[in-house]
Amino acid sequence: MADPLNLRTLVRPSSPNTALFAPPNAELAAEVDQETPVFSVPAVELAAVARDTFGSMKRVEVEDVSPDGMKLHFIAKTALLRFKDDIHIEIVPVGDDGSSLIIYSASRVGHSDLGTNKKRVTEWLDVLQTRVKGS
Repeated sequence: MADPLNLRTLVRPSSPNTALFAPPNAELAAEVDQETPVFSVPAVELAAVARDTFGSMKRVEVEDVSPDGMKLHFIAKTALLRFKDDIHIEIVPVGDDGSSLIIYSASRVGHSDLGTNKKRVTEWLDVLQTRVKGS
């Protein structure tokens, strides 16, 4: 993986075109928009489901995966104008058998995304919850 984005030390831009969600009590430098759920599966399983689920979505491609599979980078293209957005995910263990994720979605261009990144992250988490429960 080429130099992954460190989500724990991330400094968000002043523009409102990003979204950052993280598990409860995550120690991050940036302000979190919303908490991510804790899943009742080991981190390695959550990482595999996330990679397969998000990588198979329309207009989304896997850009990079860390050697341990716990850090993922996706590129999503917006439907209308095909703008590229970067989505960075770090899978984190929670407790003995649980896991969660830090997820950051950011537009590459423009000042405002009209809520696209926050909406995307919310939708992705909904899909992930369904997939993990069904696995």
